[in-house]
Amino acid sequence: MATVQLANSINGYVAKLVIRQTSRHTLLVEGDSDRVILSSLLIRAGRDPKLPPVVIDSADTIKSTGIGNRERVEAVHKSAKANGVDNYACLVDREFRNFHCTAPYRDDLPLHQVHEDVLFWTRGHSVENYLFVLDSVIRCLEIAHASVLPPDYRGLVTAAFNAIMVEALAFSLAAQGSSLITKADKVVTMQAWGRDANGNPALGIKQISGLLAARAASAASLVQLENLFLEHRGDILAAPPPFSRWLTHGHLGTQILWTGIGFLFSGFGIAADVLEQFCRGQNDMKSRICADLWASRCEANSADETPNALMKWLSGK
Repeated sequence: MATVQLANSINGYVAKLVIRQTSRHTLLVEGDSDRVILSSLLIRAGRDPKLPPVVIDSADTIKSTGIGNRERVEAVHKSAKANGVDNYACLVDREFRNFHCTAPYRDDLPLHQVHEDVLFWTRGHSVENYLFVLDSVIRCLEIAHASVLPPDYRGLVTAAFNAIMVEALAFSLAAQGSSLITKADKVVTMQAWGRDANGNPALGIKQISGLLAARAASAASLVQLENLFLEHRGDILAAPPPFSRWLTHGHLGTQILWTGIGFLFSGFGIAADVLEQFCRGQNDMKSRICADLWASRCEANSADETPNALMKWLSGK
């Protein structure tokens, strides 16, 4: 299921799909991390062995200037559909589309969306949102770091998980509202964490703001970020949206989640390089472990998580 390395235009990629018509079907996703995660779903889909196999490609291997990966996938779909190609499907991030991103928060599309049969949207912001599950985080820790986990690591992570995800959602919405999503990538480190008045893990937004200033974020956008973060954090704590998991920005949420885990374990004498592995290391392994657990839940048809139409396409049934 390894992705084919491509170096061509949108039209060139669609021509490649035509060449593949009799030999394989293709699922096109936005990036390599999406490909890793969807590979687990493909394995669990139980594809009919009599059908051509499915290969998963990522749009970051398609040359196209001036547009992002989601737009590349959507452009491939539009061109392939117009040219009668029928051996492909596309998966794109929903992003913040059809979410009301200020309190009272609202999800105007609380389901998996499918456009023109084969253009699938994620249930939440990104593919990564499927992996924001406590049991998956604990499973990753036990596989990757069993020998260095502190006593009662399960209790520590369980008690702090919701608080960490509140910070992830508040920062996601603040970064989106202040147009700092791109600059905020990987800006949250373990050192940005502290404790709030109730002893829960909490982000130091002033420190993060200082790091963003070093990335040439404007003073006005940083003021907006800080104010929005505090506003969203208060609103979320007062009335947590039942769809918080889906509204959190996928990449930022992942980074905040794992740096938060590193912070939880920082007082137990664990070496700094190991803590950094908790925060930023072994990303493919983390994705594969969490994705396999998600795929197993989909196989059991956990309704809110399962992209049923995509599973049906992957299985060929």
